[in-house]
Amino acid sequence: MDNAVDRWIASLPSQGMHAFLITGAGREEAAKRAAAAMLCERRGEEACGQCMPCRLIASGNHPDFLRLRRSEKDKFIKIDAVRALIGDCHIAPHFFRKVVWIEEAHTMNEAAQNALLRTLEEPPDEVRFLLTGAEAGLLPTIRSRCAVLRLGGGAEATADAEAVALAVGALRLIAQGKAVEAAAIYADKKHDTSALFAAQTVVLRDRIAGTLGRPPLGEGVGAIGDWSIGSLSIALELTLEARRRIERNFSAALTADWFAVSMARIWQRDQAQMLARLSPQ
Repeated sequence: MDNAVDRWIASLPSQGMHAFLITGAGREEAAKRAAAAMLCERRGEEACGQCMPCRLIASGNHPDFLRLRRSEKDKFIKIDAVRALIGDCHIAPHFFRKVVWIEEAHTMNEAAQNALLRTLEEPPDEVRFLLTGAEAGLLPTIRSRCAVLRLGGGAEATADAEAVALAVGALRLIAQGKAVEAAAIYADKKHDTSALFAAQTVVLRDRIAGTLGRPPLGEGVGAIGDWSIGSLSIALELTLEARRRIERNFSAALTADWFAVSMARIWQRDQAQMLARLSPQ
């Protein structure tokens, strides 16, 4: 593990945070090391590897180390699993602290993330949360409550970049009057449709930030067309609804068609209003 992870783990006791998000290649190993350090009886910058909690975590039997991940049969981590986890968080730890690790946290559906958010806002004093996965699939309110360690590279980073590029391309097509082509991108079975819409929420929020005078975070965000702030806000709501439909197992093709047509109408209205403002009275 590189020096950046060493320094980050060493800084955990002084960060004063209850929740931590780790993204990128090597995130699982970093999370394991962070959990061991948090649960170590000596409470130092690194797990000692010798105390009872360290021996328990090494054997995979630590009662205060809780892990949650999506089951193989499900596309998403659902709200019932998160609620059960939250219930466990409110039971007193066997030792002095509990660590909750949510693996591939971006696979939580929106309802599950909102349920977790309430606990992140007012966490039990003796509980720490570790989230690993892709930032693009997490609600901004979840991300804002986490100290973030971004590790470079990895398939996830590539997947995020690809999803953002696809989202930008689809929105650009809509602005060019090519809603059918845009719908084909959203519905393409080669892509994870939910991840694509998750990435699109990031694109739209970044564009809104730029429109409001704050620098956008994502490269290429300006390439989606000249949308008004009102239309961007509506587009964001439509994107969130599209992702909710996919999570509820609606048809990806029908969802893609609905979204592309709805967005095309917004764009056409936007352009008509702009022309009206420019026309001489």
